[in-house]
Amino acid sequence: MSVNTKKPTISKTRIVKLKSYTRVKTKSKTNLADISPSPSSESLGRVTNQKTRPNIIKSSPEYLNHLIRKLFFPHLDCTTYHDILPSLTSSNKIDLYLYPFLGLLIRNFINRWYERITDDQEFVNELITTVSSITRKLETKLKKVDLIELLLDDLPLIFEEHLKTYRKIHSELGSTFLPFDTINSAFDHLQNHRALTNDPKEEYYYLKILSNMIVQKLLPDKDSTLVLTFVNDLLGDMLLKQIIEKISQPYQMFEILTKICEIIVDEDEKTENPYVEVVHEPISVKAKKVLSSLSHFIAYTTSINSIEKQSPTIVSSLHVFTFLDNFFQIHTYRPVLYSTLCSLARLLKNSYANHFSINLITNTFIKMLGSEDLFCKIFEVARENMFPQDDIMGAPRIEPDLQELEAIRKTTKESLRKVLIKYSYLTKFLICDDLTLELDDILEDFLTSFEKRRLNKHLAYRILDLVILRLFPEFSV
Repeated sequence: MSVNTKKPTISKTRIVKLKSYTRVKTKSKTNLADISPSPSSESLGRVTNQKTRPNIIKSSPEYLNHLIRKLFFPHLDCTTYHDILPSLTSSNKIDLYLYPFLGLLIRNFINRWYERITDDQEFVNELITTVSSITRKLETKLKKVDLIELLLDDLPLIFEEHLKTYRKIHSELGSTFLPFDTINSAFDHLQNHRALTNDPKEEYYYLKILSNMIVQKLLPDKDSTLVLTFVNDLLGDMLLKQIIEKISQPYQMFEILTKICEIIVDEDEKTENPYVEVVHEPISVKAKKVLSSLSHFIAYTTSINSIEKQSPTIVSSLHVFTFLDNFFQIHTYRPVLYSTLCSLARLLKNSYANHFSINLITNTFIKMLGSEDLFCKIFEVARENMFPQDDIMGAPRIEPDLQELEAIRKTTKESLRKVLIKYSYLTKFLICDDLTLELDDILEDFLTSFEKRRLNKHLAYRILDLVILRLFPEFSV
């Protein structure tokens, strides 16, 4: 990394406005035939009406098991779905959260038209078997992905390029160096992607080809042509397209950042009552906690159980450090510290120091992101957003007006601030002792780069390409 003496431009002026639109009313759903996975309207009504009960917890195992039975086999006397449905993953806990989401997808997007053709459930059963085969193969491929390289090297590189491109456009737009009239056209020029051109059909064809390549890799040739075609359309037209469209919205991007911050910040810290009197612990108890933390630290950093499958990446070469440098602009505000850190980074190239660092990252950061609870939370949030009543698909969300967007943005900013304040010792070390003015400028600069939907779409496609290439490295050939 080279020391840049030129101070980057920090945006202090908001330049993006979003327009509100009118909610589109959804038509009421027709009655479904009692085919699997589709309950009768009476039985499903008993599920959805449970929301009115004050003691119902929609994420509880009892409720999820009940919902799965109503969606897939409402007329069978069966206590557990494992006896009838195939496993989607190697984790029963993840399956418990994934099956309700899958059942609601099939009920809303398949049974709505399939029941009008025939009452034969063979196609639906074959589709469930095919989906289970896909999810198990995806799980196997995911376990082979180097998460350290993906999360701490590849993703930070994409976010850094996004932030640097936005700063360049903000400072040079309309000049001889960047002769464009709009931010969108300038970003298309600097970060061009073949899915994002002036022709909307290019995006459709890109997702179509991408989904077709994925399906060919995951599904065996013996599967029926009808199932293969349907899964291909389902993946490209519904899942990938809908994901891209949703997360490219500025307010969705802000809410995703807020969710990530909530995961990082300890829940006990957020719900702590400031009026509760603090009980001072005896010195002996504090000493035991210190020794326990020290023993865990030693165990994390000296573990040898994962040496064979350990990431070959050199920690000091991870791009997350370059991203943090550009995010906090250390090379500008603290050039001496920046030079010192670059010198110290050479020490991490030592094999023992690198092994020490890899173990620490694996047993803390990577272990947290690879936990079952995180995947369960993802499927739970997806189900709540798409099917808030665990019935028909919810009405489209009304795009926030300027005032609502500002409130969402403010919440995200405060969430980011909480994360930085939680690690204030590191934040003060990287920027300055005063975490008010300078930190506020940094957060404003970062959040403003996500206020343009076209820019977010570029970011979403690059992340999608990255994830697919890591899952299917043969596509890069």
